[in-house]
Amino acid sequence: MKSTGQWRSATTMTKHITWNGTTEEALALLHALQAHCECGHDGGRTVSSCASHTMLAHDQRAVDGLLFMRRMAARLLVEEFGLEVSNARSTPRQQHAAPVRESLLPL
Repeated sequence: MKSTGQWRSATTMTKHITWNGTTEEALALLHALQAHCECGHDGGRTVSSCASHTMLAHDQRAVDGLLFMRRMAARLLVEEFGLEVSNARSTPRQQHAAPVRESLLPL
């Protein structure tokens, strides 16, 4: 096994990414990915994946971190800047883990 740094190795840790958020949060992620996707396309086919889709498909820790920060954002804005933000985004309604859907991944 080739080491790429003190904390990361060249091998992947997980085979499947699990979404630990709500359906509403998954839809918000889907819309963000669609708006910022930089995947390479040729003739209607995806020929290269962008960094966002690669992260979603291979990095459970990053996906969990995005969800954590999404839920913390409203609280941090209030604490740091005194801004009142709707808590609807930062409070999970239903907790159930689900595999990342293929619609979130490039073809």
